[in-house]
Amino acid sequence: MKTNYWLIYPLFCYYIILKKKTKWQLFAENKLRMKKNKSGLIYDKVSKGWVRRFQKKQIKLNEQKNNFVHEYKNKEDIYEDPFEKEQEEKDIKKMKQKMRELKNKFDQKGISTEDIKYIQRQKRKRENLIDNLKMIKAKVEQNLPLIFSKINKLQKEKEDEEDIIYSVTNDNIFNMPRYSRIPKEKKKKNKV
Repeated sequence: MKTNYWLIYPLFCYYIILKKKTKWQLFAENKLRMKKNKSGLIYDKVSKGWVRRFQKKQIKLNEQKNNFVHEYKNKEDIYEDPFEKEQEEKDIKKMKQKMRELKNKFDQKGISTEDIKYIQRQKRKRENLIDNLKMIKAKVEQNLPLIFSKINKLQKEKEDEEDIIYSVTNDNIFNMPRYSRIPKEKKKKNKV
């Protein structure tokens, strides 16, 4: 005999509402579970002993000390120093980490990255203005002797022009009547 399943099941059913997981829960599930299995010590073939994975004397340092010879591949530049390049990459990583730390601090305090970019732009404008003023000041200081010599020449020319004007005006004295040319002291008449 066949059973009718439609009669057994109810016409409605409850469904479970799943809460959305937080970022921390997702991170813990994905990352921390993988790290949990990793032990703190690893066997190092070079030193033939157990070495720390993450802390002070870690395995990466031993590997770097061992790689004192560098093989150049076909695409690499022969004249470029590979160890210097590695050091630059380390410095870049440190800078990026520092930027991440600063960004987190700013996020905690409620400062957005756009505010920081605006402040940086204002600082750059100010620095550019200061640099331009310094350049102008240096140029002026270099050209100061020339400027002063030109000023002195202009002053001498001005004095010469004033002398010429004075002499021209004094030449006009002869065209005036005689009594106006006589100095004031001699103009007075003696009373008898």
